[in-house]
Amino acid sequence: MGCTPLYANQSDPLAICCNESINQLLMPFNNSLPTTLMKLQSDLPGSVFSNSDDFRFVSDLKSNVAKYGISNTTGSCLSEYFGGTPCADRDRYLYFDMVHTTQAANYVFSLNCFNGTLCSPGNIISLVGAQVY
Repeated sequence: MGCTPLYANQSDPLAICCNESINQLLMPFNNSLPTTLMKLQSDLPGSVFSNSDDFRFVSDLKSNVAKYGISNTTGSCLSEYFGGTPCADRDRYLYFDMVHTTQAANYVFSLNCFNGTLCSPGNIISLVGAQVY
């Protein structure tokens, strides 16, 4: 959340810095969720869970703009906060509005979660093949 255009360095909308105060507030949840899901999986026979690391995903996109073709990783494609005009090149933006990612970013996310290492302890392919009793 702290890296979205809404919260990242609110004094300068073009800055690339994240709001670390917000990120630090979310860290206890992010750090405990994988363990909680593993416990739920053991407590609920037949259940299988997977968790995505959204912070790692956004960091990867920002570090590899050439790989993904998403060159604007800090701004919003929408011209105004509500009801604005979308930009013509939405596929080059990480954020559609001040918080939500674009279809292009969601596509990259889904591929990496489906058959990559973004989601753990297993990706979607491994969940589909999981033996449930």
